[in-house]
Amino acid sequence: MQRKPWPIIILTIIFTLIPFSNIITTYFILKEDVSFYHYLYSLVTIPANHIRVFNLMAPPIIATYAIYSVKKWSYSLLVISVLWVFGNSLKNIGADLTTLQVFFSMVMPLLFGLFVLGYFLTPSVRRTYFDPNLKWWEAKPRYIVDIPFTAKSETKSIEASIKNVSEGGVLIETTEAREREEQFQMNFTIEGYELNSLAKIIFKNPNNNEYGVQFINNNESFKNQVKDSIRLLKENNTKRSREPIPWKSDFIAWYEKLRKTGKGLTPEIPSHQRKTND
Repeated sequence: MQRKPWPIIILTIIFTLIPFSNIITTYFILKEDVSFYHYLYSLVTIPANHIRVFNLMAPPIIATYAIYSVKKWSYSLLVISVLWVFGNSLKNIGADLTTLQVFFSMVMPLLFGLFVLGYFLTPSVRRTYFDPNLKWWEAKPRYIVDIPFTAKSETKSIEASIKNVSEGGVLIETTEAREREEQFQMNFTIEGYELNSLAKIIFKNPNNNEYGVQFINNNESFKNQVKDSIRLLKENNTKRSREPIPWKSDFIAWYEKLRKTGKGLTPEIPSHQRKTND
């Protein structure tokens, strides 16, 4: 998976359309008999209508931004937008409204707001937004290489080879078992750049002696050299460990799984996750 979960993408699209839907729906439930053109013209030209337009468009726009951002603070913005809608709906209590107007201006916004809050309180959705290690779509591309090197720990040297590389770290293969959190010094060359950095094992492949290794180096010169070497790998069409999946194929696969199994309405958490900057 190289993109955000499809449920989040689809929700974003839906919320993007809500401001336009609000404008159109409001026109059809108006008491006044005016053309749609004159209705739109009045929303733009009459100052008294500007606050109505703002209330119709601002909450879904805020919610759209919050949903698509997939951040911890997204929940705060969602609550604000839902409460905003609730407040606008409650203002109509006691007004002389038809049944249709009550449904579209009060009942439907309240029900939809409760649905949104309930959906975002489900465990998998909450984890997707609150756990930074689950943001797989933010992971930097990893390029396949085969570079032998010697890693020097406090007690001995380790013969190993780099199997793939990204801006944040590498995947190495060794002949000896290593431990998570183990640190060592790495010296290796990629695309003409001689790189030297302290590194730490953060992931172990349970099936072999492959380890995910994170660079521990805040030196800007080192970071720039890594980025430049990655850029050269990309320009040389080096194969990725995970090639991007075309969005159409990815969507069809998601839809077929949803149709056949019922799974996919909420983001599915991969069984093994690594930090997004690896």
